[in-house]
Amino acid sequence: MAKSNINNSRIDQPLDSFWRATLIKILPGWITPDGLSLLRLILIPAVLLAFAFSNFLLAVILFALAALLDSLDGALSRQRNIHTSWGLIIDPLADKLLIMMTVLYLALVFPVPGLILSVFGLEMLQLLGTAIVLGVSNKPILKASTFGKSKMLLISVTVVLIFIWLILAWPWLLTLTIICLFLTLILQVVTCLHYLYRLAKK
Repeated sequence: MAKSNINNSRIDQPLDSFWRATLIKILPGWITPDGLSLLRLILIPAVLLAFAFSNFLLAVILFALAALLDSLDGALSRQRNIHTSWGLIIDPLADKLLIMMTVLYLALVFPVPGLILSVFGLEMLQLLGTAIVLGVSNKPILKASTFGKSKMLLISVTVVLIFIWLILAWPWLLTLTIICLFLTLILQVVTCLHYLYRLAKK
C-alpha cells in the first residue's frame, strides 16, 4: 500500500457524498478501486467499437458509464482508505486513454476537427512533458489538482455533448460544444502550467 496523500477536492466532495449515500453502501469488499479502473480500461475499446459502427447512443452510454466509474473508484478509494502505487498509475492512465482515444475518433466526424485535435495535441504534450520531467528528475507522481479534475470533467462533458449532437443534430448544441472546446483548451494550458509549478516545488 502506498501512503495516501489524496484529499477531497471541491469537485470530489459532492460526488463522494452521493456515492457514499448510495452505491458504496452495497458494494461488496472484493470490488476495489483498482478493479474499477481496470473495468474502465476494458470499456475503452467498447466505446470505440460502438463509435466505429455509428452507434452513437451506445457509445455515449458506455462513455458516460466509464466517466461515472472514474468518480466512483475515487470515492471508494477515499471511503475505504485504499491507495496503492498501482492505482496512482492505472487510474490516470484509464482517464487519459478514454478521453484521448474518444476525442481522436470524434475528430473524424466533427465539423471543426482542428479544435478537437488541438485538445488531443495539448493532452499528448502534457503527458510526454510530464513523463520526461519525472524520468529525468525522479520526482514523485503528483495527485490530480482541482485544475486537472476540472479539465477532465469539462472534456468529459464536452465529449458527451458532441455525441448528443451527433444523435440529435441540433445546431445550438454544436455551438455549445465549440465553446466548451475553447474553454477546454484554456483550462488545459492553465492545468499544465500549474502542474509544472507544483512539480518544481517538489
